[in-house]
Amino acid sequence: MYDNALHQITRERVALENDLRQAAQEKTGFELLYQPKVDSHDTIVGAEVFLRWRHSHLGLLEPRKFLMIAEETGLIEPIGAWVFEEVAKEMQGWKNTPLEPLHVSINVGEKQICSDYLVPQVCQAFGAFDEGLSRVRLDVKEAVFLKHGLAMEKNMQQLFAMGVRFSLDGYGDSVAFFRHLRTLPFDEVKVGRLLTEDTSEEMALILQTVLALSHNAKMNIVAEQVETPQQREYLAKSGCKQFQGYLFGKPMNKVAFQAEVMARQVLV
Repeated sequence: MYDNALHQITRERVALENDLRQAAQEKTGFELLYQPKVDSHDTIVGAEVFLRWRHSHLGLLEPRKFLMIAEETGLIEPIGAWVFEEVAKEMQGWKNTPLEPLHVSINVGEKQICSDYLVPQVCQAFGAFDEGLSRVRLDVKEAVFLKHGLAMEKNMQQLFAMGVRFSLDGYGDSVAFFRHLRTLPFDEVKVGRLLTEDTSEEMALILQTVLALSHNAKMNIVAEQVETPQQREYLAKSGCKQFQGYLFGKPMNKVAFQAEVMARQVLV
């Protein structure tokens, strides 16, 4: 039974990899969702992009279902390029609208952030229109930063000099983050679920420490995965200035995001 189950898992993995390879080559099936990021006045100041893959048989898949395969096989290179190109097209369409000043955050994985192709891909996608690079923010998971800090530095410094900004995502999830804060050009930190959900006295003290370090480093602070008004109030009182989560909007397609921004009459 074990051998049969393992064989089935292997077959499913190979089939999914083949389908992903075809989708990456044809640039079909991938979709982008945008989740609003708001300030203390609930004004939308930006968005985070989320990648989805609409598989012909399995339906709409979240990244955890296919990104590991993409990184292991090298397919993350064409998929990542597609994401940059699509976001750039969308941002160009925001010109002369209330969405024009918004910045967009794009997650980059460990294979991308250390690669030789990241800088050319970003420049090719966003460098063709005015202020394109300065409105792009790349999100790097704290675990990736702690694992590949030195290997990431060249790419980050090059892009930072061109105007691209970086967010440290999941900030504070690791006990080892404190001494690494200023070694790379991060100018924003995203406080993860570990610190935004638990309001115990012990975790509140850790949150205060994280926020104090960030303020001292002159970094913008975003509280992620905020789902209730109580959470928002607690985090605002703690010193968070920007927020993201279901309380302010789930990840939505580009048409819905534009409508949401227009409805809120963005002022940035």
